Amino acid sequence: MMVKKKQPKIYCCYCSEKLTYHMEEGVKRLYCSDCRMYHYENPLPAYAVVAFDESGERVLLIKRGVEPGAGMWALPGGFMEVDEGLAAGAARELQEETGLEAQSFQLIELHSHMSDIYGQVIILGYLAEGVSGEPKAAGDARDAKWYPLDEMPLLAFESHRALIEKAREV
Repeated sequence: MMVKKKQPKIYCCYCSEKLTYHMEEGVKRLYCSDCRMYHYENPLPAYAVVAFDESGERVLLIKRGVEPGAGMWALPGGFMEVDEGLAAGAARELQEETGLEAQSFQLIELHSHMSDIYGQVIILGYLAEGVSGEPKAAGDARDAKWYPLDEMPLLAFESHRALIEKAREV
């Protein structure tokens, strides 16, 4: 499947003037000469949720239904919405992709990832505690299941494997 790379904005979102590049603080940035305003290209925040079963021997994984990594296994997760708090977004992504809920969420680590599609992504790794039940794939997940830690498949993102290891230390 061919994936389109994230393209920079070319028109001002305020006045529709064509943007140009200007130097600011030693960095080439998009600029609107009409508004006299720089347009910053900021990273996108996203969640990755680590959940272990009651035994602590299995981790919850989903099979991705969308790029990047379509068809590969990963932690439940996705992009932060504008109007939600941090832990609320992790809870939403867990529920959307697996149908499961957790009693609490603990931020365990942040990762940075350069995506060919979205550019810079900041991954907020959360440990979901008090999760039980059988997952049912939903949303953009093709499958969801508990995987034994010693039989995990290749994951779509290296940061997800690192988050699982970090969560095991908590």
